[in-house]
Amino acid sequence: MEKLSTVCVTGATGYIGDESKVQLLKKLEGADERLRLFEADLYDSKKFELAINGCDFVFLVATPLLHNPNSQASFFLALFLQERISTAFRIENWKLEEQRMNFLRRNKLEDYKDTTEASLAAMHIIMGACERSKSVKRVIYTASVMSASPRKEDDFSFKNLMDESCWTPLHCPFAHAQKFEQDYISSKTSTEKEILAYNTKGEKRRIKVVSLVCALVGGNGILEYIPGSISVIISPLSGQRLRYKQLKLLQEMLGSVPLVHIDDVCEAHIFCIEKDIISERFMCVSQWPMMQEIIDYYELKFPISQFKAEASLQFSSFADGEAEHRLCNWSNRLYRFMAYSQALAEEKLHCSAHIRDESKVQLLKKLEGADERLRLFEADLYDSKKFELAINGCDFVFLVATPLLHNPNSQASFFLALFLQERISTAFRIENWKLEEQRMNFLRRNKLEDYKDTTEASLAAMHIIMGACERSKSVKRVIYTASVMSASPRKEDDFSLKNLMDESCWTPLHCPFAHAQKFEQDYISSKTLTEKEILAYNTKGEKRRIKVVSLVCALVGGNGILEYMPGSISVIISPLSGQRLQYKQLKLLQEMLGSVPLVHIDDVCEAHIFCIEKDIISERFMCVSQWPMMQEIVDYYEFKFPKAQVLKEVEGNKSGTPCNSIKLLDLGFKYKYNMEQILDGSVEYARRVGGLTDISALF
Repeated sequence: MEKLSTVCVTGATGYIGDESKVQLLKKLEGADERLRLFEADLYDSKKFELAINGCDFVFLVATPLLHNPNSQASFFLALFLQERISTAFRIENWKLEEQRMNFLRRNKLEDYKDTTEASLAAMHIIMGACERSKSVKRVIYTASVMSASPRKEDDFSFKNLMDESCWTPLHCPFAHAQKFEQDYISSKTSTEKEILAYNTKGEKRRIKVVSLVCALVGGNGILEYIPGSISVIISPLSGQRLRYKQLKLLQEMLGSVPLVHIDDVCEAHIFCIEKDIISERFMCVSQWPMMQEIIDYYELKFPISQFKAEASLQFSSFADGEAEHRLCNWSNRLYRFMAYSQALAEEKLHCSAHIRDESKVQLLKKLEGADERLRLFEADLYDSKKFELAINGCDFVFLVATPLLHNPNSQASFFLALFLQERISTAFRIENWKLEEQRMNFLRRNKLEDYKDTTEASLAAMHIIMGACERSKSVKRVIYTASVMSASPRKEDDFSLKNLMDESCWTPLHCPFAHAQKFEQDYISSKTLTEKEILAYNTKGEKRRIKVVSLVCALVGGNGILEYMPGSISVIISPLSGQRLQYKQLKLLQEMLGSVPLVHIDDVCEAHIFCIEKDIISERFMCVSQWPMMQEIVDYYEFKFPKAQVLKEVEGNKSGTPCNSIKLLDLGFKYKYNMEQILDGSVEYARRVGGLTDISALF
């Protein structure tokens, strides 16, 4: 180019990001003279004006990946714009609804009902700022290959070729798409179509729009954390099930896994401002292997790696000199389950258990006595018949399994992914009445329950397992693994914090937690209501043979034996790792509970075993050994790792809400680990499995 051009880059939170991550950019040659940083909000047009004014080109990368409930416009929408909230809740909390509407009117805020609407609004806001700037010539929109599925509109079969003419049919029921992916696909597809319409509208536009439809972005980068696209690409090696499902989704949607290197993506964007190209849509894809080719390559390249295939399992053990006991441990939480099983083997209890992934269970099979005492069973939370065989003959059941996300791949919900969302447009429902008919026929034909959300699925799964326990005639006690997120000390009326968190506390589900996304809201609701319901087994009129004990577990940390990093560890180390999503979840715990309750994985396992060894009454027990403030955790990391870039913005003040876990202690239980040991163990775990590779030199 003859002269230097000015380019405004919006967003890019995948490979570039917030102020804390942008320090790398500041170190680039010439950054002091040519790099300017602006704070902006996708929902606020005024904040874009200053950044865009005077620019020749705009890279429109920013998109609401999840509709942000912390933005002003949607702070109060988190509880109100979900179809999954009960009608009774809406009626009981009409004052909150009135408060929400007054808030929106007072601040003149838009009311975006979902990610697609927010994305479209954000795009129009940025395009409006570009029009008003009088300087912007061209906008390069970073689109996603997920908006270019070669599936046909009518029968969803594949076209012969994927190219720029392909648009994803939004009514196609992709089996591997969760709610998050469905929202993302819808928002990216609808927004790309709308922004390209700027080139074809009647009035003559001064600004031209080019859309770059980018494949799954890989290759080495300069960030200090792992971007989501990299997590998807390496998922066959890492064993991250959620990311592996997203890899499957790409194959299912696109007939291959389109790839492109991050350097090529950057060069393509620059190419589009250097060349006087016409305004149109371009595929930015360099490779399109099948998913099987990726797996085959990894197997060839890393022959000693254990690849994560799909499977399920179960475990057993004897007590020396005592009557034989069998324990059934239903758990897809492998972090806890591995530790449970190791502890059970040491106690010589006979145990049977369920895990979903055969490849990950090799560690269990190596435990002493596993050949004689470990039994594996395949089961489905939505299918009672598959539980019977595992539970029959057991004395105790550890009920750890829960639908973390309502699984759209289960039989009962395969066709529900598109139909049980309030955020789907009315027009879509009308146009696709045949799919609705197909869904209902499928459910009737297979006699399947129709679970509308995670809470309903969790309650149904609990009743299925408890029914199997009742019918077994052998089960004496069920130990339910509850979550501290169901025990918020927030008051029901004004949401202020009580002086103490203990077993009497229940989370008020109508409280608008600022740091809770849709996923966390669903999880809080499902765990709270399911725990209340299972404890009701102890108080129902008819005499029950089975007793239920609920262990309300804090955020679980400490070193473990798995080969990947569990979610709870990711949250605990987030001030060090810089993972923003997990850091928000740490903030959520502080916001909800007035502290960040912690417990070591070994103490959790010992507490479960304690509850089957002691003839305790059927009750609820807090399983919390430490309850530091979020600030204390951040301060500890800063002291322990002075060279690390620790995230410092915290929730809450210096005085927190203590947790009273004395009920379990009064029965004779003892915790072995303090806060420092939990945090140190978590960091060591993350470092060992590669979750903190960039601070390895600090150890």
